[in-house]
Amino acid sequence: MKKNKYPYRSVQDYLDHIGVLERGTAEEIQHARRNFRAIYLKNYRKHYKKFHPSLSISFKEKDKLLLSQRAEENGMKLATFIQRLALDYLNRGSVPCVPHPDIVETKKLFLLCYDLVEELLFESDSNELKVSYERLLTLFGKIEKQLNR
Repeated sequence: MKKNKYPYRSVQDYLDHIGVLERGTAEEIQHARRNFRAIYLKNYRKHYKKFHPSLSISFKEKDKLLLSQRAEENGMKLATFIQRLALDYLNRGSVPCVPHPDIVETKKLFLLCYDLVEELLFESDSNELKVSYERLLTLFGKIEKQLNR
């Protein structure tokens, strides 16, 4: 059985192929665009499923709420958070994407310090402050790497 490769590179290719641009009304062109989108999405989903199998799991409501809160704290969507959580645990034997509450608070204080230093730099034209700012940026970079471990 021969696999059918998706024949169109763009909506323009599709419209040219069916000939609606030459003999169609504006309404027919709009309808053809919608058809192209439907065909494209069907093909995309079919291809995506081949390489991205999905699975379904269920949680009790209280567990789902806990996971949702942790995902939000880490700035992630729930599914992404659960995926990272599982894969990090399997690959590293730990769960680094769920930081200790002290680390979260430290990051907040760190960002506040960073903002204050940046604000001081913009309010002053001092060369000494600019040199100190560059050194602080380097230091902040090192601290940030440690906090993100």
